[in-house]
Amino acid sequence: MPIVDLLLWIGMAAGGLMILLMLASILGGLDLGGGDVDIDIEGDADPGLGIVKSALTFVSVASFTARAFMLNSSISNVLIIGASIIAGSLAVMILTVVLKLLLSNQETGNWNMSDAVGLPANVYIPIAKNGFGRVIVKINDADREINARSESGKALSTNTRVLVIDANEDHLTVVPVKD
Repeated sequence: MPIVDLLLWIGMAAGGLMILLMLASILGGLDLGGGDVDIDIEGDADPGLGIVKSALTFVSVASFTARAFMLNSSISNVLIIGASIIAGSLAVMILTVVLKLLLSNQETGNWNMSDAVGLPANVYIPIAKNGFGRVIVKINDADREINARSESGKALSTNTRVLVIDANEDHLTVVPVKD
């Protein structure tokens, strides 16, 4: 089998496997590592299938590049290998940047009570004297209705502006804010 045909089969196998992994992640929820390999100063690598996906991208692009140069030019094999390595590396870097950009737009719905500390809120259900009520506080761009009590123990009426000063397991502690 000539080397040109071998490169074609290597590129198709690597590309096909990468497409299957991506389809599995989209359709079946298979986690592909969330962003391939980080190319930065610290050299962090995302373990798992992200590295496999990066390797498959590199092999596929490098082999197709080598095949294209072998069929369409008369440059030396050393230059073809160099161009293939550069093309594969660029493909991995571009894929990493694109996936990081896409993943940076993800939002999480997770939040903790402590995220409310320091944020303004409005009393929704009046806070009784030495008792509880409910406040609405915006956490991560979403309005959350949370149990609350006044720090001083004084009653607070509906629509009173308050500041969250503490978060407990089941309620927030608030103080009224003067407008």
